[in-house]
Amino acid sequence: MSPPRSPSLVVGMPIYNAENYLAEAIRSILEQTFDDFVLLISDNASTDSTAEICRSFAELDPRVVYVRQERNIGANANFNEVARLAQDRYEPTWFKWAAHDDVCAPRFLEACVKVLESEPDVVLAYPATVMIDEHGDPIPGAVDPGPKGTAADRIERFRNILADEFGVFYIFGVVRMSALMSTTLFGPYWPPDKALSSWLTLLGRFVKVPEPLFLRRTHPAQSSSLTLREQAKWSTSGLGRFVPSPVWATRAYLQGIRSAPLSAAERRAAHLAVAQKYANLAKWKRVLMPGRDNYLGWSGRDKGTAVVNTGTDGSSAAQHP
Repeated sequence: MSPPRSPSLVVGMPIYNAENYLAEAIRSILEQTFDDFVLLISDNASTDSTAEICRSFAELDPRVVYVRQERNIGANANFNEVARLAQDRYEPTWFKWAAHDDVCAPRFLEACVKVLESEPDVVLAYPATVMIDEHGDPIPGAVDPGPKGTAADRIERFRNILADEFGVFYIFGVVRMSALMSTTLFGPYWPPDKALSSWLTLLGRFVKVPEPLFLRRTHPAQSSSLTLREQAKWSTSGLGRFVPSPVWATRAYLQGIRSAPLSAAERRAAHLAVAQKYANLAKWKRVLMPGRDNYLGWSGRDKGTAVVNTGTDGSSAAQHP
């Protein structure tokens, strides 16, 4: 199979030391029923067998394009790098981020692209999620959270994403590239996906495909198992790791509100929604008191104890800069 010269879709996979689940994730992309795509892999200077795995797939399938960073630039910057590289090389209509430890059912791309082609006001389409464990088995009791960001009113969509506490799995859907590139992508903080998603909702609707086509893996080595300070170190190699994430996130929220085509009334409503989000005293107590979410590193738990949740991270927790 020859690669499309100008693919309509690029799947960007930012990875680091991903040998544990990488081959399965790549195969799930290459087995898609929609085949007008390139799988662009950005390796963040891995030190395990990740490079060999990627090169072996690239030799077998020309749709696989492997790029290696000279140094570890941090997880968030690697997500941004693969998106910008996709735009610069291919100028695709659609884009999708893919994690090395998740699995996409064969109809994932086809189902999402079909929605985006038929509904021009939609900026992102994503399927229902099935939570799987480290062995690939469905996790009992794990329930898909339902549609997010799908309302007709953009401020309602914005509020809906701000209030989402489950896990921003829709960030791994298929997005309209022009909308994505009108944002600043991921900021230097963890988690960056909610701020980006809220920005996108101001540009258009999300649509959830009801088919369970996204298999989201939960395992002890992912970044959602880390403390908030550890997650900050994982996210960026710069000074941004020392700034509490609400500061960075608020900046991104305000950038989105400022740049989106909103009326004066909509801007006021969006600003009020952000203010209300941070008026929650319980949240501030959680991030200031000793515990997993403490910014100063006061974890309140013994070292080595993993806390696994369903937060969105998209790569291995080993991705410390």
